[in-house]
Amino acid sequence: MFTSAKLLEVAAQAELLRLKQEGKRLGRNAALMTAAALLVLFALAMLHVAAVVWLAPHTGTLAAALWVALGDIILAAIVFALGRRKTDPIAMEALRIRRRALHEIGTATMLGDMVRFVRRDRPAGTLGGSIAQSLVRAVQRR
Repeated sequence: MFTSAKLLEVAAQAELLRLKQEGKRLGRNAALMTAAALLVLFALAMLHVAAVVWLAPHTGTLAAALWVALGDIILAAIVFALGRRKTDPIAMEALRIRRRALHEIGTATMLGDMVRFVRRDRPAGTLGGSIAQSLVRAVQRR
């Protein structure tokens, strides 16, 4: 039978291995997505050149380039308007539930003692004291 400490160690090692593998996968995917984005960018540049070459006999080279640039500005404005950040009500509700659950854990269990001292709002100087207090409380409860 494993002790709690041994089980926590095994869980931590498994999580570390999972995170390493996930990092490798994310790195490979990021490189492939970057390559794909560059190829799309090059294709878009060629489409711009083709549009200018097609318009040039009718309007002149400078006017053709300006028309293509105007089209780009209009498309950029549309994409910008569509891409503006909007709050997702489901994500906000999930965040509220998570915060409430962590608060409940923090008020009810020894795990809450552990969660309280790793919060970001605690200064580093009190972190050691909080750890010591939690350990003393845990030992006293046994």
